[in-house]
This record gives sequence, C-alpha cells and structure tokens, in this order.
Amino acid sequence: MKRFLFGLIIMSVAFACVPNKKLIYLQSQGIDDADKVTTDSVLKVVDLAKYKYKLQPGDIVSIKISSLTDPKFNFFAEAERELKEGIDPSLSGFMLDDRGFVELPVAGKVSLTGLTLEEAQDKVREVAQSYLESPTVNLRLLSFHFTILGEVNVPGNYTTYSGRYSIMDAIGQAGDLTDLADRKRIKVIRYDQGQAKVYFMDLLDAETMSSPLFYLQPNDLVYVSPLKVKNFTQFQSRNIALVLSIITSLSLIFFRF
Repeated sequence: MKRFLFGLIIMSVAFACVPNKKLIYLQSQGIDDADKVTTDSVLKVVDLAKYKYKLQPGDIVSIKISSLTDPKFNFFAEAERELKEGIDPSLSGFMLDDRGFVELPVAGKVSLTGLTLEEAQDKVREVAQSYLESPTVNLRLLSFHFTILGEVNVPGNYTTYSGRYSIMDAIGQAGDLTDLADRKRIKVIRYDQGQAKVYFMDLLDAETMSSPLFYLQPNDLVYVSPLKVKNFTQFQSRNIALVLSIITSLSLIFFRF
C-alpha cells in the first residue's frame, strides 16, 4: 500500500510537469544537446520578397519627402510640418482611400494599392521628381495592428511601426508564452482578399524561421492553445486538498486493518 501511495504521488507530479522539449523555442531537429549546435548550422532561407505585405485600401502610411529644393518652395515639407501636430502617429499619415489612392499636396492622387512598401516609396519618389530637386522618400506603414490571445502573459491588440515584424517579436511584446502554451501548434489567422485563412506554426522547430508565416502581416490574429496537461494541472490545483484527504483516509483504513 505504501508503494501504491508513493507511486500515486509520483505520477501526479510527473503529469503536472511539462518536459523541457515542449518549452524550448526553435530547436534544431535531431539534436538533443544544445552544446552540439555549431555555427555551421545554417537554416534554409525562403524568398521573403514573395510574401512582403502589399498595401490595401484603408491602410495608413507615413510619407516623408526631403530634397535640395528651398524649404520655402517644398510644399511636401510644409504638409509634413502640419501633420506632425497629431498626437497619434496614425493621425499624421496618409490613408489609402477605397480605391487605394493617397492624395499628396499639389501632386494630387497617387495609387499605391497592391504595392509593397518599397515599390510605393519608389512611386512617390517618381511623382516628387516632377516638383522637387533630388527628392528622397521615406514611407512607412502606420496601421500595422495584430492581436495575440491565449496562453501568453499579456494578451491583447498591439501596433507596431516596424517594416518587418516576426512572430517572436509579437510573443516578446506580449510578455512571452506561459509554461502551459502549446508551442508546437501556434494558430495564425490571416485575412487575404476578404477571406480568413488558418495556418499553424511549430515554434519548437528552428526551421520555422524559414517559413513565410514567421513574419506577421497587418491584422493577423495569433492564438496560442494550451497543452493538454493544463487541464490536469488545473484539476490538480483545485482539488489537491480533496485528493490528499482521500489518500490520508485510505491510509488510515489500511493500517487499521
């Protein structure tokens, strides 16, 4: 009976624990000892240019144009000074209308829909060349919002002004995953042409970094499911007193007889 009770306790502890292999991010496949990983370990790289975000109607972009033209005659610079008065960065940007156009001072409407940020920047530069001497353009996306929910320490809706933002950046901003998060099956819901598409990522596998899903896109929803062990752990924490009481009672009955 003593062995049975001892075994029961050991099993309870074992089931409540999460193995290290389910907690460590981006592990190299087939390598159990992290010390064996060398600088020769190189991941396959995909052509991320194929998966760069393309501007859509409703997006808000920041457009900053500078040139050698006298500031007195640089109407772009004047517009930029006026837009800086907004407290929220998105208030100082240009919104793509329903047809994907932005309206620039004097130059008028310019279509940016379907273009990557680099392509949109080049197009605005071409337009500015008709009015300014040697213009340089800095274009950034201001409406990059994403949501992360589930087994993270600080779930919520976030905004980033970075041109490239990875799933690891998002997890870091959300305070990391909890110990009971299922890192092997991270769900990413992405909207493409009005349709919601569901993808899954394995953050235990280092090869995930070569996936186009590794980099988020605006309006992505990331959901982190709990491990199955969570249900047992919650049950254990809620009922630990009851379980111990039952074990104690059984022990007294056994030793009495």
